[in-house]
Amino acid sequence: MMNPLTLCITGSTDGIGLAAAKRFASAGHRVIVHGRDASRISSAYSDILQAAGVEPIGAIEADFIDLDAVHAMGRELCGRYSGIDLLINNAAVYMAERTLAAEGYEMTFTVNYLAHVLLTNTVNPMLIENGGSVLNVSSVDHHSAVFDPSNMQGERSYSGYEAYARSKLFNIREPLYICSEALLLRWAVLEILMYYVYTPVSPLRPPCTLASHDNILEVPVKSAAGDVPLRSNSLDPGVISTKLLHAGWSLGGDDVSAGGEELYATVMTIEKQACNGEYFENLRPARCSPVAMDPLQRKELAELTENMLQRSGL
Repeated sequence: MMNPLTLCITGSTDGIGLAAAKRFASAGHRVIVHGRDASRISSAYSDILQAAGVEPIGAIEADFIDLDAVHAMGRELCGRYSGIDLLINNAAVYMAERTLAAEGYEMTFTVNYLAHVLLTNTVNPMLIENGGSVLNVSSVDHHSAVFDPSNMQGERSYSGYEAYARSKLFNIREPLYICSEALLLRWAVLEILMYYVYTPVSPLRPPCTLASHDNILEVPVKSAAGDVPLRSNSLDPGVISTKLLHAGWSLGGDDVSAGGEELYATVMTIEKQACNGEYFENLRPARCSPVAMDPLQRKELAELTENMLQRSGL
């Protein structure tokens, strides 16, 4: 039986985040609620208690349009809840008009992506120490996004949908970049093995047997943060009837409880199978956009993001 998780779900005062918080709490996991103001947090506390029969173990307030508040949130999580072993980056907005946050960055980019990178970076050492992981809530809409460094925040042309889809592309790229060294090594090893197994022996290709490489895929890969890499995955929760959906689409969508169940069941799969670097749809690893898989573009995005956070003094 799985040990109870201690987890923080960003944006867990309504929508999919609140539904997921109820589901995790009902299953005996220790939930930390996040919201942008005290009244929303108080209401979510009551809803979770009523639905699950237990209160969250804590709550934390931070408005994701303020990167200083996000950084403070990460530090508070490390100080007050050092046992956290799962961070679910769920908070998101849909902005029909281009609006700038306090630091001058576009709002969708800030809330949906930049704030979550900053939060993840801040709690990263704690999660690694606890053997924890990160799950980014993305969207199938990421397939329509492109990466254009000159228009990352709609500087040249803006639409609410493109900004949202782009942020969800970045939500997938972040976990892929975090574990890219491990994935690239394993892909390279598999290519070598496939070459030796399926290419006929010739003077240019000496014989080789799998027996001499039985454990090659078990070689540990170090991350930049330490001996044990931070496991990081992403998912599409489905078409769910939330305020965000109605702000951008004329769609109905499934009840928020379906989205909460999707998050919960995906986490259970990730924990049981120790998944890393996967993008999930319908509870299964799925093929994400080729744009998300481009290693050079992932590296460029990571560097641009780091520069932005450094300019903000974070």
